Amino acid sequence: MRHVRMVLALLAIGLLAFLAIGVFAFDDSALTPVTGLVVYPDGRPVGHGMIEFAPEGGGPAARSKIAADGRFELKTGDRPGAVPGRHRIVVVQIGAANPAMVGHKHQGLTVDRAHSRFETSGLFRDVIPNRPNEFTIEVDASR
Repeated sequence: MRHVRMVLALLAIGLLAFLAIGVFAFDDSALTPVTGLVVYPDGRPVGHGMIEFAPEGGGPAARSKIAADGRFELKTGDRPGAVPGRHRIVVVQIGAANPAMVGHKHQGLTVDRAHSRFETSGLFRDVIPNRPNEFTIEVDASR
């Protein structure tokens, strides 16, 4: 019984050490500012939604709310920016069910659901360190 407790204690310590390395190994100084605009093909902004950039090589995803004017500024956790590299992108519109959108000039347009899944969005961008990463993300409207 004493042997079992010792093994469980060592496993718990090892698990905590592993988790701590995973949490603290992320170097947030490597984050690069990323801003942009989400638009429909006709140039009208997508208002009120979420955008997420997920690194293809692994690592933490960066997210942002999409403002009413279509603008976004990515954060990784609570820190501004995204890790450098190629990213898959999803866009999810949340304004269609938002009562505040009633009467809004873009109320009739909604983002195609294909853009809400990494497997079907078809959206990619390269985040490059030490340069402006200002992107215009064009999404299809639902048919």
